[in-house]
Amino acid sequence: MPNTMFTPILDTNSTKSAIVTILGQGAPLSLKQLNAEIQKQTNKQITYQATHKTVKKLLEEKVLQKTSEKKYTINKGWIYNTEVLLKTMKDNIDSKNEYEKVSIYTFDTYGKFASAIIQLVHDAPNPDKKIGACLAKHSWPTIGLSKTDYELLLELLTTAQYYDVITSKTPLDEDFGKTLAQMGKTVKVGSKITAKYDKFCAGDDLFEVDFGNEVDKELDRIFKKHQKLDDSTINDLLKNLIAKKSEIRIIHTKSKNKSDLFRRQILKEFNTQPPN
Repeated sequence: MPNTMFTPILDTNSTKSAIVTILGQGAPLSLKQLNAEIQKQTNKQITYQATHKTVKKLLEEKVLQKTSEKKYTINKGWIYNTEVLLKTMKDNIDSKNEYEKVSIYTFDTYGKFASAIIQLVHDAPNPDKKIGACLAKHSWPTIGLSKTDYELLLELLTTAQYYDVITSKTPLDEDFGKTLAQMGKTVKVGSKITAKYDKFCAGDDLFEVDFGNEVDKELDRIFKKHQKLDDSTINDLLKNLIAKKSEIRIIHTKSKNKSDLFRRQILKEFNTQPPN
């Protein structure tokens, strides 16, 4: 099925396109103001009811969002996703060797993200049992995982070797790193590698995690504040990270080239290379 994300900007004669163009100029507008601007900028007579119907559809498609003042503006998440997909299209056109398919998933809590990333990695095809690799600024807390999530995690760790690099080296990173090692991963805590996003590859699938500024700052705070994994730490994690409303994205790219390149980068940290 064709991706309809671009419809509001490609169908230039539509009301959708007019609304996106007007709100893309920056100022949030009420429905009445938006209806007036559409008529002014397009020289078309469009009823208030027709504007309302189109705005409602754009809200459902998450192109727009409603402010606390009952005005409308462009959803930054839609802009973000569109930018990622446009970049992928450009890369596919420029590349002579590989077609990449990109999917973007958005989660409103860390707990939902953790469950989803386990499922996605577990389900990633890996018939050749390629080594898995992970790069994270902080070790991802496994606190709050369901029994099903935990069993899936243990199962995927038996299908291939996994190497994790945690770039920070706090006491909590060390503790969570030891837990991962006990589960079967080979873990290194502390590294000079830098990356915009945390990453995980399994087979030919690469998963990049955009925690966003708020979650990223909360992770830094928690890992800096707590020196050990005790009740106080667990309560802080559960209250201010695991269950707290947030916006976390997974960018899932099917790309042998990118996955293999990332895998080699991580394995260099362990002075090893993937088998040919």
